[in-house]
Amino acid sequence: MHENGLSAHGDSLVADHGWKTLYTIGSIGAMLVIPVGLLDVLLSFVPSGGTPQPGRGSAAEWYEIYRNTPFMALRGQGLLNMITLLSGMPVFAALYGAHRFRVRGLALLSMVLFFTGAAAYMVGNPALPLHSLSMRYATAPGETERLVIAAAGESLLAAGEDFSPGSFPAFFLINLSGLLMSVTLLNDNRFSKSTGNTGLIGLTFLIIHLTWVTFVSDPGASSLALAVVGGLLSLLWYVMLSMKLFRIGRS
Repeated sequence: MHENGLSAHGDSLVADHGWKTLYTIGSIGAMLVIPVGLLDVLLSFVPSGGTPQPGRGSAAEWYEIYRNTPFMALRGQGLLNMITLLSGMPVFAALYGAHRFRVRGLALLSMVLFFTGAAAYMVGNPALPLHSLSMRYATAPGETERLVIAAAGESLLAAGEDFSPGSFPAFFLINLSGLLMSVTLLNDNRFSKSTGNTGLIGLTFLIIHLTWVTFVSDPGASSLALAVVGGLLSLLWYVMLSMKLFRIGRS
């Protein structure tokens, strides 16, 4: 009996240590989201880095951008989004762990939606495939080959270009997961109300912007304002999450 008690206690300590490690990793992941997200926002205002609006650029035009400014082309096709999503995965896993004895169902649903949306986005994202096609397009021996490669690029753009109907479900799930996690935080007195409310407001703005840009032909400056405000509030949310997860991991 004594030995079994020691074994159970030891297993509990190992499990607790594992969760604390995950909280620390989640804190680091949240902090990594911030510089990448800020860079993405800043690049939106760089005149020389302009890329076609969603649905406006042809594959051939994108191939030219890849040839001249490959980083801006990759950014325009969502490379930075993929980096933030990879960084966000341990954040949502850690937040689930922090709520597994409290608001478990909602936290679990939020984590599952985030992982599902992130996986769908990364699988369908055309940034790297277009880069490969752009190199083939530049060295194609004839016009027929170039037309075939251009057609392949158009297919990739239709299926996964940012703010297009093809990528909308993945983006929507990702933002919805953040909204649900914000509601979870509001039901946990360990997290401040300002943390939950910041996430709710920021992610609501991003969902409105996402829907507006995807389904309205000319969204205009108002949509950009929503994106900037929503994006900055979301980054502030990640700052708050990083600090809190770090403290939980050290407690």
